[in-house]
Amino acid sequence: LVCGRAVGKWGPLDPAPKSMHIGQFADGSHVLVPAAMANVLIRGASNAGKSTLAGLLVEGWNRLAYRVLIIDPEGDYVGLGELPGVVVLGAGELPSEKVLGTLLRWGGLSVVLDLSTMDADETRAYLAQLGGMITRLREACGMPHWVVLDEAHVPLGRRGPMKGIRLRDTGFALVTYQPAGLSKLDDSRFDVVLTAVARDAGKRRQVLISDADHDCVPF
Repeated sequence: LVCGRAVGKWGPLDPAPKSMHIGQFADGSHVLVPAAMANVLIRGASNAGKSTLAGLLVEGWNRLAYRVLIIDPEGDYVGLGELPGVVVLGAGELPSEKVLGTLLRWGGLSVVLDLSTMDADETRAYLAQLGGMITRLREACGMPHWVVLDEAHVPLGRRGPMKGIRLRDTGFALVTYQPAGLSKLDDSRFDVVLTAVARDAGKRRQVLISDADHDCVPF
């Protein structure tokens, strides 16, 4: 998986893409990532802070009024429900395509799908439908602007149930400790790759960024 340059095409999701500040380099300059129309890969070892980093991105997108769909297999993102404009849905209330479209488009909400209390068969069945639902909703109304998929190597692996995800459409943030396992993707280019590393002695989190301008630069 390599980091590609900016895609250079602006579709219906946002006619005026912005950058988003997510940290600082050692010299004090801002770390900026695209706020729209890009793909992000968040990788790193277990417990390195990948979900925390993804949550930081979601908070930023939320402030900019982008609609985000977070697919949360382990319940790591339920705390985002405390943000204004974010709703958490779990087992027994996972939305159909119509309901999800209504929440995103007319409700003006971002949605966390908490799959942590579902058994494996239920999760596979829902994920098998979700990829197509996302593609159809984007074709119909341009939303969700962003899709965050945690533990992405499971649903998008060789035997994973999720189909219909097209990275060429942009607006995906994939979180995984096994990036080589993303075998179902039709396009493995990412505009930004963020690699989470363990906390340093000062308990600060450090991240490496690779994009069109940086190659594994820490911040």
